Amino acid sequence: MAGLGPNWSANSVVHTRVYLNLKELKVGKGAVLTLFQQYADNRVGAPVAVAALQIGQVNNGIGVRYQPVGGPVMPWVPAPASGFFRVDTSWNAPGDKVGLTINGQGYEERVELGGYPLPNRADFGMLAKQGSIGGKLCMDELIYDDQAITAAPFAVAADR
Repeated sequence: MAGLGPNWSANSVVHTRVYLNLKELKVGKGAVLTLFQQYADNRVGAPVAVAALQIGQVNNGIGVRYQPVGGPVMPWVPAPASGFFRVDTSWNAPGDKVGLTINGQGYEERVELGGYPLPNRADFGMLAKQGSIGGKLCMDELIYDDQAITAAPFAVAADR
């Protein structure tokens, strides 16, 4: 669990970058794994889930999507079967947009975000799963920011 801003302040814009390697992750047909979840958390009542990065099986391969909780179903973006790949997400409440790219390819979708509370917390891990999922995954360089992330990546082996 991590606060996305100082003193758990709410964020109208959140950009996330992470490098994933799903080579040893087995995802059954129709299965979905929530890898990270963003919340609005006032630190008094129960936190409200706002968005989730999900991994699932798509057309006999693995796909990733960034899903506003309770919102329209977002498209799956195919993920490489092995080796590290870059995942970028964006939550832009003023612009009513959410986005996801894998190695620069993906989507930015218009979603009415006015009814959503602003995220201020992120949890990472194998948070929820539906269906048959097993094995392991590898993650590197998880970054959260309120600006588009332009940092150069650290060098990572192509397949570890």
